[in-house]
Amino acid sequence: MRFPPARLICSRLICALLMLIAGCANPSPETLKSLTVTATPANIDVGGAAVLKAVAQLSDGTTQDVTSGTQWTLSNGSLAKIGSGILTGNSPGTVTVQASYSVSPEGQSSSAWSSSPQTLNSSAQVTIGAAPTVAGTIAPSIITWNPPGAIQYGTALSGVQLDATANVPGAFSYTAAAGTILKAGEQTLSAVFTPADTKSYATATASVNLTVTKASPIIAWPPLAPVTQGAALSSAQLNAVANVPGTLVYTPAAGTVLPLGIRPLTATFSPADPSDYTSATANNSLTVQAAPTPTAAIAPVITWKTLVAIQYGTTLSGVQLNATADAP
Repeated sequence: MRFPPARLICSRLICALLMLIAGCANPSPETLKSLTVTATPANIDVGGAAVLKAVAQLSDGTTQDVTSGTQWTLSNGSLAKIGSGILTGNSPGTVTVQASYSVSPEGQSSSAWSSSPQTLNSSAQVTIGAAPTVAGTIAPSIITWNPPGAIQYGTALSGVQLDATANVPGAFSYTAAAGTILKAGEQTLSAVFTPADTKSYATATASVNLTVTKASPIIAWPPLAPVTQGAALSSAQLNAVANVPGTLVYTPAAGTVLPLGIRPLTATFSPADPSDYTSATANNSLTVQAAPTPTAAIAPVITWKTLVAIQYGTTLSGVQLNATADAP
């Protein structure tokens, strides 16, 4: 049996993996201009691997990696196979890697498109050469990687999930890398193992599935001060705040005049990103008090002594204008 030289395959794998970057979020269709696809390296041997990458060019001159959202197909499935963004050569020949990337109209999720999505296509070629022969036999590396437990959206990948082991010394390279925050849903993690002794052992790959659950928003709604009967609900009472963008709907709504007593209020939160966050509700209560009874007014008592007669031509003064009251 003939085997490819481990040193050549490993060298190409390492170079290729350095080019692999996890895909980012979809760019806005208004700024999306074109799609560029690369396969690194473009020339491999049977059993070798090339890393696929898709980059969107934006109208403002910047670029964005959209590899994770790109659909890949091959012109000839007998020459190679694709898994987790890595093309592996099966037979000698030249294969065209076709990429299709779609984005929804701005502001709509893929499940709610009201118009046709924008789709860009591009391609790259990979030439697969025959595996060279070497003297001796290279033993396989065996990877053990148990599927990790589910995590909540917002949790960064760490050694808890990226914990594959091998039967011989070497190094692992993971896709997605440690520190990555994955979207909610079923995600695939892949690992490439490079043995320390590449003369005796071959590289190996493995993948596992990871469930990322939606995160629950946190709603803050402090206790409310009592209001007087007849006061309409306003932002003074309907002032709940969520820790993520979204919309709050209150029951009863603003402008409602509540009757006397302790009245329940409810806030329902709809996240702006429903693919990664769940909806949530919060409850509060408001005390409606009776208006205070007005106090009856007390008339002041005026004292004004009988005046002594004056002669015509005498000017009035404090002698005559000397009335007093029992209130200020």
